[in-house]
Parts: sequence; C-alpha cells; structure tokens
Amino acid sequence: MEFLGKTNVTLKYKDKKKFLLLFLSHKALFFSLFSFLVLFFLIKDKFHKIESHWEFFVGLIWFFSLVLSNAFVSVKHAEKLAHHFGEPYGSLILTIAATAIEFSSIWDVMSTNVKNLTFPRDTVYSIIMIVLGGVVGITLLVGGIYHKEQKINLEGSKAFLSVIVPMAVLILILPNFTRSSPGPTFSKFQTFFYIFACLFLYLIFLVVQTVSHRKYFLLDDLDALKEESRKEKKFALYHGIMLIVSLLGVVFFAEKLSFSINYAIENFKTPKVVGGFIVASLVLLPESMTAIKAAIHNSLQKSMNILLGSVCATIGLTLPLLLSIGLLNNSSIILGLGQVEATLLLLTLLLCQITFSGTKTNILQGAAHLLLFLSYFIMMFD
Repeated sequence: MEFLGKTNVTLKYKDKKKFLLLFLSHKALFFSLFSFLVLFFLIKDKFHKIESHWEFFVGLIWFFSLVLSNAFVSVKHAEKLAHHFGEPYGSLILTIAATAIEFSSIWDVMSTNVKNLTFPRDTVYSIIMIVLGGVVGITLLVGGIYHKEQKINLEGSKAFLSVIVPMAVLILILPNFTRSSPGPTFSKFQTFFYIFACLFLYLIFLVVQTVSHRKYFLLDDLDALKEESRKEKKFALYHGIMLIVSLLGVVFFAEKLSFSINYAIENFKTPKVVGGFIVASLVLLPESMTAIKAAIHNSLQKSMNILLGSVCATIGLTLPLLLSIGLLNNSSIILGLGQVEATLLLLTLLLCQITFSGTKTNILQGAAHLLLFLSYFIMMFD
C-alpha cells in the first residue's frame, strides 16, 4: 500500500508538470498571437522606426517578454523531443533549437543596423563570458552550497574544451594579428577556412558526444539507465509543432526587439557591446535556469553538458552561419576583440582548464568564475 501511495504521488507530480508545460505553452502562444494581431491590424509599422523614448521603452519591454516567453517554450518542447527520440537525435534537436534562437536574434539586429559590424563578435563574446563566467560560476556555487562537492566526468569536460578553447582564440583574437585584410578581420580565404574549420570540428565533436564516446558525457552507467527510463513515450507530433511555432515567434519578435536595441545604442550612447549582452542574456536564460536546477538536484554533469554544449554550438554553428551570410553580402564582420576583452577571454578559458582538470568541484571554483564575470560586466560600462 505504501508503494502504491508513492506511485500515485509520483504520477500526480508528473501530471502537474505536463499540465504546467501545456498551460505555459498555450499562454505564450496566446500572448504571441494577440501581439501579432495588434501589430498587424492596429499598430502596423509603428515600431519599425522608433522616434521617442516612450516607444523605445514600450517596445523593449513588450518584445523582450515575447522573445523570452517563446524561447522558454521552444527549449521545453525541444527537451521533450530529445527525451522522445533519444541520442543522437535528442542532442541535435536541442542544438538546432538553440542555434535557431541565437542566429535569428543576432541577424535581426544586424539587418536593422547595417553599420553595426561588431554585433556578431560582441554577442558571441558575451555568450562565452556569460556562460563560462557567470552561469558556470552560479551553477558551481549553488551546487557547492547544496552538496559541498559535486562530481563531473573529466573526459567529457576535456572534449568540450578541446572545441571551445582553440576556436574561441582563433576566431576572436587571431584577427587582430592578420596582415591580409585591414582591421581585426579575416580575408575571404581565411573566412572560408574558418567556416569550414568550425563546422568540421563541431561535426567531429557531435560524433564523439552522441556515437563513439557517449559515456564521456555521463557520470556513470546509472545516468544512462535514468535517461532511458525518462524517455517520452507519447507521440511527439504535438511537441514538434509547438517547437516550430515557438521558434517562428522568436524569429518574428526578435526582429521587432532589434529596433529598440539599435535605438538604445544610437540615442543613449550605450556601448555597442551592451546590445550583444542583452541578446546573449535573452538567448541563454532558459538553458541557464535548467542548468542551475540540475546542479541543485546534484546532476552537475547534466549542467555542464548544457552549458559547455551551448558555447560549442555558438562557436561551431552560429558563428559560421553569420560569417557565411557576411560573405554573401560582401561585408567584413569585425571579429578581433580589444585588449581588455581578449585578456578576460583568455583568463576565463584558462580558469576553465583549471576548474575542469579534476573530477570534483566546490564553491571556490564557482566564486572564481563569478569574479571573472563581474570583471567582464564592469569593463563593459567603465
């Protein structure tokens, strides 16, 4: 009888989670549909050109909340599809969903402000610093407070950093020292090469993660058994449709949000890197909350898979796509970071090598990562 009671409680908890997901999905969909109708029939082109501070604040709050709500819904449905299909398709679905949100947000801002050729660099740099500095720091700190020490798979961390470290330095620092093109940019040949290099290295990483060395990204065999037991049994058509609808919502409303971001940069004398920080924060918030929640439940390996995997996807997929479109438009995207930013990036990558050189973490590593993130945040304004 006691076992049946626990089973009923578990089923009720699962039913509540499913109900909550359906409620949030429908609520976000209704909010998006209502906003679309208002924009199309009442306001029309009102926010295509912001002319006052009032329009800026309304547009910023309205479209930021729309993009954020659709991003949350898309990540939730992508996770459901990942559980349904298993590996390697699960990781690919999550990666494609996150990449679509990142790429659409960055490109929308670029397309509404042709002069802002540093925006892809600023956003990619912000994603790296927010994840490897801020979110990893919070995750390790919270996990250390709850559990004192947490374990990770050392081989999996090495695999992530084998992609992140060389490509981040090559793409964001090396352009400062090239001689074949003016400014901190790549020549066309160099751009072609690094597009191919990013995609090729990320493809090899996906093979390692999902096929040949999948155990590197699990803490032990029990994790694999838990993962199999959590697979979604229901037909995934609903989650697939909702994923597509929510991603379309992100793409549409991110374009509207880009006008407010560009207005702030031009009229409030806001540093250009702040625009990249806003977009990066928007994109990363759903994944970051999932990672922190996993650390609280003593699943630090899952947290690192999410966070380090997000940075890998940004460097391996989003950046090559942006460089490719830059080539098609015959525009040279500025990639090289300034001296302060390059120093902080190298320090963060070095700290990651130290943090993930062992199999256990505690609050000290989390505090060190947060220190670098706060340094990045302060230097952004001062």
